[in-house]
Amino acid sequence: MIMQMKLYNEQVKEKLDEMETVTLELELDPQIQSVLALKLPIGRVKCKKERQRFFLSTVERSLNDCQVELMKGVKINIPCGKGDGHTGVTYLQGDQVMLTDFSNNKVHLLDSSYQYIASLALPGSPRDICVVDDKEIVVSLTEMKTLQFLSVTNGFIKLTRTVQTRFKCQGIASKGRGELVVSGNCNDSGKHYWSLVTSTGEKETCHEFDCQCHPSMTYVALNSSCTRVYVTVMNDHSLYCFNMDGMMLFHYSHESLLYPVGVATDRDENVYLVGHESQNIHQLKSDGTPMRIITKNVPYDVYAICFNSRRDKFLVTTISIQLERKNLYVFRLK
Repeated sequence: MIMQMKLYNEQVKEKLDEMETVTLELELDPQIQSVLALKLPIGRVKCKKERQRFFLSTVERSLNDCQVELMKGVKINIPCGKGDGHTGVTYLQGDQVMLTDFSNNKVHLLDSSYQYIASLALPGSPRDICVVDDKEIVVSLTEMKTLQFLSVTNGFIKLTRTVQTRFKCQGIASKGRGELVVSGNCNDSGKHYWSLVTSTGEKETCHEFDCQCHPSMTYVALNSSCTRVYVTVMNDHSLYCFNMDGMMLFHYSHESLLYPVGVATDRDENVYLVGHESQNIHQLKSDGTPMRIITKNVPYDVYAICFNSRRDKFLVTTISIQLERKNLYVFRLK
């Protein structure tokens, strides 16, 4: 085995010399730890001795299906009980991150290095989250049909105000200039909707549409020019695109897209669609033209996704009934 590793080292050393330092964190059988821990020129192997409740991988995974890790994984400790995990995520100013904790009725704040700062208990279960402006964040409290607004000052999270919605609100995105787009389902017959809501709650313009499924989880995103609304319908295995007047522009589905949830767009207006059970990310042009299906390094039970336009990065959450699988992953945009 040692000879095989040395041979492999000689074959890849030329490429590795051009890379940054890489640290691999592996869970290994104790019987082979002593062999793999040899100080070979290619690097150093570290063995994790215990599993944490949460593991944050700040590994930057490329979206072109063939890249490797470039950064070291970091463990964090977020106070949390059992449940669905992080169903919503957004970047704040200064590259801080806020996560929704649906089953425990909380939001969690992380710094720009993804280290835990603070949590805040909410009056209901928060499904999704987005930034309204430089002063406010909003989360959707689905069962309460409520948009809960928050503020963050010097690491301190505070409840501010609420706005009621007509139906159960699930996905949420900011259109800017005091307007929000909210998605959800209307009734028990497969009717779903998205609404344009003023952040003061004074006006809500609702657009309903039919799907070939029972009431389902929905998430929503806008393109960078705020002219198109993208709505995922989980049980329909589909993405729907509308203009701001509510006219459907296209409907996207694919045999390899199973239970889509999170959806996001980049500054070039490409669309990134998370397949929760298919464990992949579908990339589309703004008009629905398929570009690629990303499978390599997409984590198990992938769920929510958000885009950091300042850094050309995506942050992806996963959920699972197995607590050790609740992860965050950073993808580099290429």
